[in-house]
This record gives sequence, structure tokens and C-alpha cells, in this order.
Amino acid sequence: MTSQDTQSLSNSERLASIQGEAKLDGVPCRGMCTTTYGDLSCGTCGRSQEEITNWNTYSSQQKKLINIRNAANGFKIRQLEMQDVRWMELRNMKTNIDQMSMKDVLKKIVVLAGSNNIKDKNEMKCLDAILSIVSSDHKFNELSIASILSEDAIKKIKEKYEQ
Repeated sequence: MTSQDTQSLSNSERLASIQGEAKLDGVPCRGMCTTTYGDLSCGTCGRSQEEITNWNTYSSQQKKLINIRNAANGFKIRQLEMQDVRWMELRNMKTNIDQMSMKDVLKKIVVLAGSNNIKDKNEMKCLDAILSIVSSDHKFNELSIASILSEDAIKKIKEKYEQ
């Protein structure tokens, strides 16, 4: 998703684009449906032909149950795949602070703040400002942490968390 795309989204949609889809009632399809080749159920997302055909008629609860069932049976539904990628990004950011960009740091802050259910208006304003920066093409996002912090500061941060 380009920064121009994310700027046209609402704040909650921009947050979701950074954090990943947390709802399990979305379509689990990853665009590789094997039912088009005659399978009775999709080998990718696990839904039956009937579930695929009737998906838009199901309640949110029914969709969640289908996705949970299929994920538990080992199918890689889209929501889980997206979260796997984001968790990998977050794990990599934790160990490579001297290689991080400001955009990486701000993304991490947005993810952490979003998971803490911020309700204070001033904190939400700050989060919205950070979302706007992360979604922009501003050169600030490209700055590396190593170019801003001293080597000693980076070393202290690394030592603090490498115990």
C-alpha cells in the first residue's frame, strides 16, 4: 500500500493497515482457491464450496467460527498470514535497532499504542499525528536511528535488552 493510498483512508483504516487485520470475520481467501479446479473445499483457506458461495450471507459470528475452525485445522487464512508478516517485522525491529528507520520506530509505537486501547483525546491526537507521518512520503521516515542517536546511546539500548 502506497503512502498516497493510506492518506485517503480514515484514521482507523490507516491504523489497521499498519497493525494488520485483527477481525476474524473477514474473507480468509488468499487468492489461490483450489475449488476452481474441482476441489470440494479450498486447499488454501479451508472453506467448502458452499461456504465460499454463501459467505456474504453469513453472520459475523458464523464467519469467525469458520475461520477459527479452518485456522485450527492448519489452513493459512489471510488474517493469520498478514499477522505472521507483521510479527516477523516487529521481531526484526527489536534486534536491529541500529538499522531501523524512523518509520520503523513510529510503526512500532503505533502498534503498541493501538494494543493498549488509548482513550485519552490528547493521546489519540498524538497517535493520529504519528499515523500521518508514517503514512507520508516525508524524508523524516527515511532517517536511520543510527544517524540520530550516538553510538553510545545505541549501545546502551542494546545492552539494556540483551540480557
